[in-house]
Amino acid sequence: GTGLDSHYELRSLFQWLVETVNLEQQVVFECGNGEGEVQVGGRHVLLHRMATWQLSGSLKLSVPLELQAEISGLLLQARKRGRIDEEVENLYSTWELLSAEVVSATSTVSAVAPEPAIFLVHRQTGQAVVVAKWPAVEFRQPDSFDPGRHFQRRVAATASGDAPTCGDRVEVEYEGNWFTGTLQSVEGDVANVKCDVDPPGVVTVAPLTSVRPVRKRKEDKVGQTRRRARSVG
Repeated sequence: GTGLDSHYELRSLFQWLVETVNLEQQVVFECGNGEGEVQVGGRHVLLHRMATWQLSGSLKLSVPLELQAEISGLLLQARKRGRIDEEVENLYSTWELLSAEVVSATSTVSAVAPEPAIFLVHRQTGQAVVVAKWPAVEFRQPDSFDPGRHFQRRVAATASGDAPTCGDRVEVEYEGNWFTGTLQSVEGDVANVKCDVDPPGVVTVAPLTSVRPVRKRKEDKVGQTRRRARSVG
């Protein structure tokens, strides 16, 4: 019946997550939809501050930040034991598996392409675990920096007056305040900036229109003291 099918789907999903997820790198972000509530399969789903890990290809596993330690521990424990029966039973009793479509922040007006996503929604709180290509963030590897390409792009950008390139010192706008940091990567029209005020592992995700070259000025006191994960747009 439907119950058995749902149980099998959840088991298959969890087994795949245990085998695939890379917990060594993460990006912390905030959903930029104001109240953080969306409709998924007729359910009210809450999406606020989240941590995301890389799966296979461009897929990601995103979880509520307050459940980050619990869920990563669950995945690591299941991977170490080689068995998932107990974990699946616990998940099935408290989480509901739903399918939906999401639109990536990198989609343009002329090419909006909804992409499939899997939501695990908590039956009581409405918090969600999401498996999708969303969000538009990049997991940087230590050996991914190409100095030749970097400086070539910097020279071209300086000559043409284009936007900053990876490695440049920039300022990113969030809620009317500008924060200084280093441009880590650009994916489409979305920039990933490592702000000076943020702890390791936290990246600010913002549209390129909210990023500018760093200015020689004293930062706002708010920018100096604010320490939180941010996503703009």
